[in-house]
Amino acid sequence: MNTAKAIVFSAIDQVELRQVRLPEAGAWDVTVELEASAISLGTERWALLGQRPPGDVTFPCIPGYLSIGRIVAVGTSAAKRYQLGARINFLAARIPEGYGGNWMCGHLSPAVVNVDPDKLGTFAGMPYVETVPEGLAGEAAALAGLAAVACRGIDMAQIRAGQTVVVVGQGMIGHAAAQICRSQGAKVLTADTMPPRVEWSRRFGADVAVNSKDQDLAQAVMDFTRGQGADVVIDTAGNAAVINQEPPLLKQFGQLVLQGWYPPPSALDLHQLQLKFVRAYFPCGHSGEAVRRCMQWLRSGELALAPLITHRFRPEQAVEAYRLILDRPSEAMAVVFDWRKA
Repeated sequence: MNTAKAIVFSAIDQVELRQVRLPEAGAWDVTVELEASAISLGTERWALLGQRPPGDVTFPCIPGYLSIGRIVAVGTSAAKRYQLGARINFLAARIPEGYGGNWMCGHLSPAVVNVDPDKLGTFAGMPYVETVPEGLAGEAAALAGLAAVACRGIDMAQIRAGQTVVVVGQGMIGHAAAQICRSQGAKVLTADTMPPRVEWSRRFGADVAVNSKDQDLAQAVMDFTRGQGADVVIDTAGNAAVINQEPPLLKQFGQLVLQGWYPPPSALDLHQLQLKFVRAYFPCGHSGEAVRRCMQWLRSGELALAPLITHRFRPEQAVEAYRLILDRPSEAMAVVFDWRKA
């Protein structure tokens, strides 16, 4: 197992499936055959377009940070913690030579994953390696990382039962945020401009779902909160123009969670924030602990993300998968690669 199939961003807007040479496995490494990996539609789209921050992603690179697989080889030290056949959820594999300059490396199989506890959780809970609960399907488990991103913002704002929450943007992170807030007893209104996402949110994630292209979002929020304004607004849209429309949705001393990724520079109207005495949070990334929590919620049914899978691809269809994301984003929600027998 010294080579692997890997999805590669070879240049801006260029996707390939390549055979890559794996790093030599060490004492604290496990080798993993993937079952599934999910695409982070936002992060991987920006990476493929070359619009991540300078130095964050260079080409060629192996994208992906949402991977599930079964351990097929264990290093001597790793054997103290992991057994053959165990299923794990990991942030990134060890990067093959020539594909550096990138913190992701999840869309490849087999993958060499470092499980040294001294190397895990070093940056706000990342990287991580978490055991997949028995009975949880691989493609659902792969989506736990996106839900875990939502968890960080929810934890920072300490959202609780009885609060009113507005979630702007209903991609997977926004949708997961809505589901988690509702499971904690909050009342949730969601907003998006893509009709399919509004409908998915209405079915699975929200008390009220609004198409903010066709409806007056501010009026919808006032109706939802009986004129009080929301306790919390969670932004996952990642658009500065949208953010500047959100402070008026809050009650005084409300909380704004900037959960998206915002291509620099971001022009914020600080006056609008000051008028409401807003407390703002800037979550980034996620943690192994949150991934573990979300996988347990998925296993118990408290969190339901599998119904949102709109597309399943084989690794050989990687070009088609990323063309969908770039050219027809309104058609895609959760997108996964099936690596079994790859």
